[in-house]
Amino acid sequence: MDNQLFYPIDRTNLGYFSYDSSFTPQTIISRFIRATENGEYAVILGFHKIGKDDEGFGANCPPEEFREIMQWIFDNSYQVVTIKELIDK
Repeated sequence: MDNQLFYPIDRTNLGYFSYDSSFTPQTIISRFIRATENGEYAVILGFHKIGKDDEGFGANCPPEEFREIMQWIFDNSYQVVTIKELIDK
């Protein structure tokens, strides 16, 4: 998949990537790898809800996939910060 979500949203290289229930953890991991290759300063990864698909919201990220994504981010030494911390940098 190669669409506008894979590109920085502005010239300061701040990227945004909103989770969609059709994604796999590998989709998210690929986005982080591309961000690193492109020299993006940060990627804002958005989740609407962490929960099972049967909880009535189509963009849910199942808890086990969220754990897998977060574990990969941790294992690969990406820094997780709040939006406020990002703005203050």
